[in-house]
Amino acid sequence: MKAYTSGTSKLKYGFHNVTGANGAKESLAVDLLDDDFPLNSRKEYLLNLADASEKQGLQTGIRWGLPATLRKGIDTAIAQKAWKTELRIGWDPTHIEPTGITVAEAKEGKRPQ
Repeated sequence: MKAYTSGTSKLKYGFHNVTGANGAKESLAVDLLDDDFPLNSRKEYLLNLADASEKQGLQTGIRWGLPATLRKGIDTAIAQKAWKTELRIGWDPTHIEPTGITVAEAKEGKRPQ
């Protein structure tokens, strides 16, 4: 909630906040920063992160907030392994989360397969 009210998150409850029935922390998301450039990740890093995540059945926020044409540019760069392509990046590219489950489902106890 603190991140939401400060404007650093667009969600009041997200995959980072998931807990088990007993309140144990069971986060289903991570923000994986570039060690060399933690505050300003290079596009090469972000495209590789998205590619590696998607190969594991996960998604990043690299496309979030972008129109379809710009999302397609990211898809093309990843497919062609054109890591140094100049393109626009979504608003939370280092965030990694599961697919096939909603935040509401995770809050209710469902977990990824």
